[in-house]
Amino acid sequence: MGRKRLCNLFSSGWLHCWDYPILIALCRLDLTHWPYDSQNCTVTLSTVTQSLEEIELMVIGAAVNLQEYIPSRAWKLLTVTVSQYNHIFGNKVFPCLQYNLLLRRSDAISGVTIVVPIIVLVFLVLSSFWLNSEQEVRVNLCCTLLVCHVLFLQNIGHINNGDNAPVIVLFFRDSLVLCVFSLEFAVFMQWLNTTSPRKVPYFFNSVFDSGPAWMLLLLGRRNCLKGSETLNDGRQETADPETVSDVKTRWRDFGGLLNHLFFLVYCLIYLILIFMYVV
Repeated sequence: MGRKRLCNLFSSGWLHCWDYPILIALCRLDLTHWPYDSQNCTVTLSTVTQSLEEIELMVIGAAVNLQEYIPSRAWKLLTVTVSQYNHIFGNKVFPCLQYNLLLRRSDAISGVTIVVPIIVLVFLVLSSFWLNSEQEVRVNLCCTLLVCHVLFLQNIGHINNGDNAPVIVLFFRDSLVLCVFSLEFAVFMQWLNTTSPRKVPYFFNSVFDSGPAWMLLLLGRRNCLKGSETLNDGRQETADPETVSDVKTRWRDFGGLLNHLFFLVYCLIYLILIFMYVV
C-alpha cells in the first residue's frame, strides 16, 4: 500500500499484519423505488498474481467489525455479509472474498419534497370534479394542475435508472395523462352549461329515473322536478320559460351525474396505479 504497517512474524511462518486501507466501491444503483430505495453494494477482495496454491483468503472471527462505523444521515446500513469463492482464470484458481452491503436511503427531505406534492396534486385533481362547471375556476384549476405536473416531471426527469424508470416518474406520467383528460372534461362541461338548451334525449331521461343515477347525483331533485312538472301542467303558459328551465335543470343534472361518475372512475384509477407502482 506504499506505507508502513504493523506486522508480527511467528516462528511457524504465520505473518500477522494490520492495515486500514480505504476502499472505494462503485455500486450499480437500482432507482426503481426512489426515493425509498435500498441498494446492495458489493466489495470484492482478491489476489492478482498469487493463486490459491500460494495464498488463501479466509475470514477469522467476526466477518465485520462496526465499532468504528460512523452512521450516515442519507443512508442506513442494514446488513453486511461476506462470502468466499474461487475465481478461475486460465489454468489457475484465485481466491476471492465478497462483501455485500445492504443500504437503505433515509433521506427525509427527498421523501417530503417528492411524495407530499404528488399527494396534493392528486387530491386537487379529484376535487376538481366537485367544482361548479359553469364557472371558469374549474378550467383554471385544471390548467394550473397540468402546468404543475409538467414542471414536476421536468424536476425529477433527470433521474436515470437505465432500462427501468422510477415508479414515482411513471406515476406522475399517468397522473399527467389523467390531468389532461380532466381539463378536456372541464371544458366540455363548461360548454354544456353555456350552450342553448335543447331537448333532453329519451335515453338520458331513462338514465335519470334509475336508482344508481340518483345515488351518484346525491341530490333530492326528483320530487322537485315532479312538483315543477305538475305546476307547469296547471298553467296556461306552458311553452317557453318553464320548459327551458326544466331542460336546463335536466342538463345540469346530467353534468352532475358525469362529474360524480368521473370522480369515482378517477379514484379507482389512482388506486390501481398505487397498487401497481407502490404496493
